[in-house]
Amino acid sequence: MCVAPLPCSLLLGALLRRACSRAASESLGLALHGHQYHRSASAASTASSSSVDAHEAEKFAAMSASWWDPSGPFAPLHRLNPARCKFIRDAVCSVRGMRSRDVPRPLLGMRALDVGCGGGILAESLARMGADVHAIDVTEANTLAARQHADLDPDVGSRVRFECISAEALLERGDRSVWRAFTFLFTSHES
Repeated sequence: MCVAPLPCSLLLGALLRRACSRAASESLGLALHGHQYHRSASAASTASSSSVDAHEAEKFAAMSASWWDPSGPFAPLHRLNPARCKFIRDAVCSVRGMRSRDVPRPLLGMRALDVGCGGGILAESLARMGADVHAIDVTEANTLAARQHADLDPDVGSRVRFECISAEALLERGDRSVWRAFTFLFTSHES
């Protein structure tokens, strides 16, 4: 979770308000390249990137086979995920003037960036809510585990693009077309 929950919630709220505007949706977009796994040429250099803690990246890579074990080391994340998805659903519906319970896929037509996606738990949930998701992580083992799990559900797998790249490298590449960014546990393992 955010180190300072209130500011993070306010920031996410501001991002969602901007993201849900019609002008933003018409002027920005992300061309997904199918649902295959993408490894950036710059991903190899992410370990030296300023926000990446190599020790933390190695720790999460070592646990990559456990992401989808609901009683494994990521059990707390599995328990937290419904609450964060409800927060996203309610915020988007509120901004768009919809009643949350009446909209099965409130993110339909939206493009989302999941920074620090790990095994893809949030990315899959965003896809189930209708978003086309670009999910990035600095650990190749995590993005491969995420891709493997997402492909178990063709509808989800077709909506998520996983890439091993840092946020800085993505920005350096000039890919500024994603206009909804989600990162919930980022501050817990980024420097």
